[in-house]
Amino acid sequence: MYRHFERELELLKRELIRMGSLVEEQIAHSLEALERDDDALAGRVKETDIEVDAMEIAIDKRIERLLALNQPVAVDLRLLIAALKMNNDLERMGDQARNIAEHVIQIQGVPGELINRMQIRQMADLASRMVRDSLNAFIYQDVSLAYGVLEQDDMVDQLHQQAYRIGAAYMREKPEDIENCLHMLSVAKNLERIADLATNIAEDVVFLVEARIIKHQGRLESRPDSGHGN
Repeated sequence: MYRHFERELELLKRELIRMGSLVEEQIAHSLEALERDDDALAGRVKETDIEVDAMEIAIDKRIERLLALNQPVAVDLRLLIAALKMNNDLERMGDQARNIAEHVIQIQGVPGELINRMQIRQMADLASRMVRDSLNAFIYQDVSLAYGVLEQDDMVDQLHQQAYRIGAAYMREKPEDIENCLHMLSVAKNLERIADLATNIAEDVVFLVEARIIKHQGRLESRPDSGHGN
């Protein structure tokens, strides 16, 4: 019976990894669409979001079934709780990528100068790395990688704050381009939210491996020097 449960858990992990890969692709394509001013690619990002939504529902149902039929405890229970939260966070990341794609379609000529000044590419690269690292932290149950994601979140927050200051100055300098600037500020916010969601996954990895809840508790200050929970 337990071997069957283990197989089901492995299938669940594979589904989450597949969903994570699809969301990573969404994020990458939304940013490529922005830089290339490619409405067709932005449209494909929106179409992919429908697939991500369907995967979230299917994974939710699998987790509910595993909880109901197996009544797991200890690390198995933590895995299912973490997987349930991760599933939701990945779906929300897909929503943020879709939002970026929608802004691409609405922008009248992507302002390359503004993308550079607001450091959108740097912010995007960092947020994308956080998504990849949080997924790998889950796959390999690597707490060190998870804590690294938490540290990177502070860097994204700083870039986001800088983007708003630069955007405000840009709108005073070029009031004729206010609408495009507002779109870019929204893109920066979407990237900041993606980073936040990757941070959620990293926190759940710490919960899974160490049985510690670090959300809202001064994450980095509470980082242990060594040792893992069971």
